[in-house]
Amino acid sequence: MIAPARLSGPARQTVVFVACGIALGLGAGAAVAHNLRLGLVVAIVLVGIVVTLTRAVLVGIAALVGTYATYRLGGAADAGGVSYSDALLAVATLLAVPSLLGTQELRRLRIPLVGIGIYLASLLPTVFLNPSHRADLEWVHRVFLVAGAMAVGAWIVHAGATRLALRALAAVSAIVAVAAVADTFATGFDPAAPFGLNKNLIGTLLGMVVVLLVVARDSFGFSRRARVYVLAVVAAGLLASQSRGGMLGAAAALLLAFALDWRGHGRSARIVGSIVAAAFIGFGGYSVHQELNQTTLDLNNSSIGVRFNVEHVTREIWQTSPIDGVGLKYFFSGIYGAQAQAPNNVVDNELAESGLIGLTGFVLFQGSMVMAGVRRRRDGQLLVAGTCCVVGELLHGMVDIYWSAGSVTLPFLLFGLGLATPPRAEPWDEAPSRTPQRQFSPTG
Repeated sequence: MIAPARLSGPARQTVVFVACGIALGLGAGAAVAHNLRLGLVVAIVLVGIVVTLTRAVLVGIAALVGTYATYRLGGAADAGGVSYSDALLAVATLLAVPSLLGTQELRRLRIPLVGIGIYLASLLPTVFLNPSHRADLEWVHRVFLVAGAMAVGAWIVHAGATRLALRALAAVSAIVAVAAVADTFATGFDPAAPFGLNKNLIGTLLGMVVVLLVVARDSFGFSRRARVYVLAVVAAGLLASQSRGGMLGAAAALLLAFALDWRGHGRSARIVGSIVAAAFIGFGGYSVHQELNQTTLDLNNSSIGVRFNVEHVTREIWQTSPIDGVGLKYFFSGIYGAQAQAPNNVVDNELAESGLIGLTGFVLFQGSMVMAGVRRRRDGQLLVAGTCCVVGELLHGMVDIYWSAGSVTLPFLLFGLGLATPPRAEPWDEAPSRTPQRQFSPTG
C-alpha cells in the first residue's frame, strides 16, 4: 500500500490560504446578504485571521498605526465605549505576550512593568469601594493602554519589524496631516478635524511623530530628503490641528531629548528641533493670548473658561473622599452634576477618581518610566524619543484629558519599542544574519 504523500511547507501554506479565501468569500457573502455592517465585520475578522497566519506581528503594526482609529465600536458616541484602537491593542497584546515569554525584550521592560503594576494596585481601593461596571472596564483598559502597549512595542522589536512599523506610522501620519491641512483651509482656518477625528487627538499623535522624525531620525531608514519632507508635512498637520496641548507636549519632548542626549544629535538636528519647538511654543502662546483677550462672557464659554470650571468642580468632588476618591470614570455616573466632566488635568483626575492613594501610585508609575528611560538613554535614539514622548504626554495631560485611547497608547508603545531595542543595535533592529563572518588573518 502506497502511503499518501506529505505536503511540503509551502504546499501546506497554499492550502491554508485557499481555505481561508473560500471561507472569506462564503462568510462575507452570506453576511452581506443578511446585513451590510455585519458583512464588513466578518470580512475584517477573516482578513485579520489570514494576516495573523502569515505574519502575526502585522497585528502589532496595525495597533501602532491604529492609534488614530478612535471611533467607537458599533458607532456609539459615548466616550466611555470601546474604540477600534482599543480593540486592535487588546488583540495585539494577547498575541504579543506568549511570544515574549522568556525573551530578553520582555526582561528589558521589567522596571516599567513594576511601575504600572504599583499604579494598578493603587486603584484597587477605589474600584472595590466604588464598584461599577464602567470602573472595572476602565481598570482593565489602563492595563492595556500602558502594559499592553509596551508589550506590543517589544513584540515588534522581537519580530525584527521596527523599521516597517515606523514607516507605516509615518505614512499614516502624513495622510492624516495632509487631510488636516486641507480641512483647516476648507473651514476658514478653524481647528482641523480630518476624518471626524478630535483635534486634540491628532495634535497629540502628530506631535509624537514629529519628535520621532527629529530625535529617532535614523530608525526609519529614510533618506535625509525624504525625512525632511515627511517632517514638514506632519508638522504642518500639527499646526493645522491648533492643539495647544499637542504643541506643548511636542516642544517639551524635543527640548528634553536634546538635554538627555546632546551629543547624540547632530548640529542640524538640534537646529531643526529647536526651530520646530519654538514654532509650536510661539503658536500655542499666541492662541492662548487671543483667547484671553475675549470679553468676560466669551472667555467663560471658551475652552479655557470651561476647563477652569471643570477643574474647580473636580477638586470639590475630590474633597468629598480625599483618601480613596469617588471611583474611576465617576463623571459618567450622573450624580455629581453637569459640571462633573472628564478633568483636563491628570492630577485632578487621579485625586477625584482614586484619591491620594491613586495619585501616589500614579507618581510612582510615571517615575518608573522616566527612570528606566534615563538610565538607558545611551542605548539608542528610539529609547530617547520614546521616553520624551511619555514625558510630553504627561505634560499634555496637565492641560487636557490624559486617559484617552490613542493618545496614551502611542507614547507607551514607542517607549516599549525603545526599551526592547538592544543597546548599540542597528536603528531598525533587523534580524541578524546567520552567515559566519570570515576573520582576517595575516597569513591569509
